[in-house]
Amino acid sequence: MKAMITKMRGWSLFTKIMIGFALGIIAGLVMGKQATMFTVLGDILVNLLQVVVAPLVFSLMVVAIADIDDMKQFGKIAMKTVGTYAVYTLIAVTLGLSFGLLFHVGQGANINVANVHVSKPASVTISDTILSFIPSNIVKSISEGNLVQVIFFAVIFGFSILAIGDKGKPMLDVCKSLAETMKHFVNVVLGFTPIGVFGLMASVIGKSGIAIIWPYLKAIAAVYAASGIQTIVLHGLIVCWLICKIPLGRYLKASREPMVFAFSTTSSVATIPLSLRAVKRLGVSDRIGNFIITIGSNMSMDGIAIYEGVAIVFASQIYGVHFTVIQLLRIMLIAAVTSLGLAGVPGSGLIAVSVVLQTAGLPLSTVGLLAGVDRLLNMGRIIPNVTADISTSVLVAKSEHELDLHPVDPDVDPVES
Repeated sequence: MKAMITKMRGWSLFTKIMIGFALGIIAGLVMGKQATMFTVLGDILVNLLQVVVAPLVFSLMVVAIADIDDMKQFGKIAMKTVGTYAVYTLIAVTLGLSFGLLFHVGQGANINVANVHVSKPASVTISDTILSFIPSNIVKSISEGNLVQVIFFAVIFGFSILAIGDKGKPMLDVCKSLAETMKHFVNVVLGFTPIGVFGLMASVIGKSGIAIIWPYLKAIAAVYAASGIQTIVLHGLIVCWLICKIPLGRYLKASREPMVFAFSTTSSVATIPLSLRAVKRLGVSDRIGNFIITIGSNMSMDGIAIYEGVAIVFASQIYGVHFTVIQLLRIMLIAAVTSLGLAGVPGSGLIAVSVVLQTAGLPLSTVGLLAGVDRLLNMGRIIPNVTADISTSVLVAKSEHELDLHPVDPDVDPVES
């Protein structure tokens, strides 16, 4: 028994999460609605993630900004990052539309649209979006987990430390110490993750059951297929292997923990510590990795763009509205540009889909139609958000000559170092 426990302790986090995930599904199927008793385990994990992410992001961003020694180079890094995300989003939009049309996601779905209603979400203006980035109370922003506002404050705070020179070094040392402390705090959270994932999956399957997926099977398949192409082909084969000369197997091995974690928890923001591990293992410098992973957690829209593409085809086929390919691309281009500014708005996924439906003149009741399987859809579409951050870090690091293709120890754990 002791040998078995010792062996289990040696299992990778990936293996432990997958075991928790599988056991959660089994418990949900066997126990049914009684499995909701395990919801508390998932809630504990979510609370732990929320308490660690904001201070970790703040400290990492301040350190990344304050360590800048060349403002011109920093500007280049920021532009490369934004440009890469824009290209990724446009490709994701096209994939979502293509797989939605290929799978005929709305045809044959046995769904009664007459009785589906959803309240119209509050409209979001450009002014509202801009104001949502700027904190009025940073303590409140941290306590509420509003990472866009935390990042905005951290950037200005970091530049202020940089501007006052030697006087700012004590504060920078504090932020560096906080960053290292939060990294070790993360280890405690990660240790509980398999148990929390068990609770999350047992609760979801027990509450909704498997039968709910059948009318939406093609839409779910389209989202997962497009997300898989974006993750493996674009981020892995094209960017990491062809452009950056990192073998696909190494990219997948380094990224598997953040991917399975995001899939299980449906949170790309909470995956920041594991994404930092992944880019470290791929040879990305701390300066590039810390900046892009923290920024990207709120900018990467690949999964949302894919979901929007599938949703627009789903809605048009459910309601019998026909669009040409050019019209679809125009609608999605407008929606993609609009949705890029929604990362800091609560309920951004709902708002993003609502934007694309309004742009197309389609009923907002589609949001209600998809609500029943939203978590299943979110589990698939969250993965390309995470891998977009990782591959962008690799790409920018290579362009800045800060990518080590032959790290001394590819399995080094930056959280523990």
